[in-house]
Amino acid sequence: MLYDIERLLVGVENRFKLVNILAERAKELGKGAVSEVESETKKIIPIALQEKLDGKIEYKEYEE
Repeated sequence: MLYDIERLLVGVENRFKLVNILAERAKELGKGAVSEVESETKKIIPIALQEKLDGKIEYKEYEE
């Protein structure tokens, strides 16, 4: 399945930050976190991508 990078980048400042956000969510899913979306697959990367597209992943920039 192909994902629209522009839709994934909504609310995120750049691609590198997006990768970090998705990797962190994938780690959580791999450790047994409950998915926020219905999915036909059991693979964690597509689930994390779908959660981001559906707006289910919360992201806050840390202030220094």
